[in-house]
Amino acid sequence: MAGAAQATIRVFINPLVPFVWWGGILMLLGGILCWWPVRPRAQAKVRAGSEVETDASEQKPVEVADGGVIA
Repeated sequence: MAGAAQATIRVFINPLVPFVWWGGILMLLGGILCWWPVRPRAQAKVRAGSEVETDASEQKPVEVADGGVIA
């Protein structure tokens, strides 16, 4: 058999394929970051008697586009 000792090797060079891999890794890290448990934030301490008072006389009705009134 003539030619049985020969082999053909084809090499395809795709220079942009690493960008696809890096993009996939970046998306994986973003997904992990989104699912990471969040530490509870420190709650603002409110002292007794320090409530904010609103004066009802300062509130004015607001007209909306369809003619209704929102108080």
